[in-house]
Amino acid sequence: MTRGRSRGEHAYAPWSLGCRALDEDYAAQLLTPFDWGYLYVPKAVLDDVAHDQGHRLGALAQVTGAPDPMMASLVQALLPVLTQPDKTSWLFVDSLLTAALLHLAQRYGDLPVHDGRRGGLAHWQRVKAEEMLGDPAAPDVGLADLADACGLSRGYFVTAFKATYGVTPYQWRTQSRVARAKALIQDSTLTIAQIALQCGFVDQSHLTRVFSKHTGLGPARWRRLYRA
Repeated sequence: MTRGRSRGEHAYAPWSLGCRALDEDYAAQLLTPFDWGYLYVPKAVLDDVAHDQGHRLGALAQVTGAPDPMMASLVQALLPVLTQPDKTSWLFVDSLLTAALLHLAQRYGDLPVHDGRRGGLAHWQRVKAEEMLGDPAAPDVGLADLADACGLSRGYFVTAFKATYGVTPYQWRTQSRVARAKALIQDSTLTIAQIALQCGFVDQSHLTRVFSKHTGLGPARWRRLYRA
């Protein structure tokens, strides 16, 4: 019901989305059990997203039970954060939330979809970004930190970074850490646990999980095969 008037029944398929402004007096009766996630986004945050793209944003469309594969994928990627928050990179969460906000503003608002032709980072910005992302002692660096250091808005930085490297900042940092781990596994006598900490991973199991995903082998087996 909205403002005391019935709005009818609505069915939500798996991984569908509803979007509603909170200035309405809205109430719902849930007739069947289901799992759901709630994302509250202040209008000022969406305005900042639009401003980063050089536009102004109107109100989002009000939808109920809309199929949204993109948002479903972003939410599923965030689910492990709820079970292992201590092993989650803030840069990873920040990147997903930024993508979700941009998607909402484009699909349900009037923010144009970017054509992808924006230029990349300048040389000094690349040096600064690589310095910050490559520092294993700074695991909690976020997109705002990187953007500020490069003198850019967060949205512009994300687009320019991907135009430069072909991957997101989080993916670049992960690849960098795996490459450093490979070098230490091959050429040092450090234990896998010591290498994990030196490369910015939470612990040995974190390194093993990420390393295996990128190489198809665990760190210990990689070392044995390399030295055989």
